[in-house]
Amino acid sequence: MKLVIGILVVGIGFALSSLNAGNPQETTPKKKIVYVYDALCGWCYGFSKTMQEFEEKQSSTYEIAVVSGGLRVGDQAGTINEIAPFIKKAYKDVEKTTGVKYGEKFIQGNLKSGELRINSLPPAIALCIVKELKPEKALAFTRLLHQGIYVENNQPDDLKWYGEAAEKIGLNGTEFISKMGEAKYTELAYADFAYAKQLGVSGFPAVLVQSGTSWKMASNGYASYADLLEALK
Repeated sequence: MKLVIGILVVGIGFALSSLNAGNPQETTPKKKIVYVYDALCGWCYGFSKTMQEFEEKQSSTYEIAVVSGGLRVGDQAGTINEIAPFIKKAYKDVEKTTGVKYGEKFIQGNLKSGELRINSLPPAIALCIVKELKPEKALAFTRLLHQGIYVENNQPDDLKWYGEAAEKIGLNGTEFISKMGEAKYTELAYADFAYAKQLGVSGFPAVLVQSGTSWKMASNGYASYADLLEALK
C-alpha cells in the first residue's frame, strides 16, 4: 500500500510539474489544463488534431499537462482479435467523425490481421521519459506515438521505434530505449494511470481545467477545436 501511495504522489507531482515548465519570466499566469489520453485509443488519435491546433493557437494562454490513461494494461492487454475485434470496423467511424486518416500500412497490416497488441504500458513509459527530459515536447510526442502505431504499423511493445520517435524531438534514440527498461519510468507510467482515475476520468480523450484547487471536466470524448475552446470558457 505504501508503494502504491508513493507512486501516486510522485505521479501527481510529476504531472503537475510539467504545468510549471513555462517561462519563469512570464507575469500573467497561464490557465492550466490536463489532457488525459491513451496511445492505444483510436478516438485519441482523432482528437490529436484538435490538441495540435489548440497547442498552436492557445499556448500563450494555457499550459498543458499530458497524462496517460491506461486504456489496456496487464491482464486487460491483448491483440485486436482477442479483446477488441470491433476496431476492424470502428476505425472508419473515427475517420468519418474526426477527419484523421489511418495509414494503409496499419489497415493492411496489424488491423487486417488483428495482431495489433493493445498494450498501453510501453507508450506510457515512453511519454514519462519525455515528460522528464523534454516536457515541452510531451504533446507533440503523443502525436508521434499515434503516428507510429496507426500509420507506420508499429507494435506498442517493439521498443526500436520509440527511439526513432524520440530522435524526432531532439533526444538520443539509443539512450531513450535504454531508459524504457528502467523501473522508475514504469512506476511513473502507473502513477499516470492512477492519477487519471483520481481525476475521475474513465474514458478518453478527456480534458480537465483547473478551477481553484480542483479540476473540472471540460471535455470527455472527441471534440473539435472550437467545441473544446468553448467548453474551456
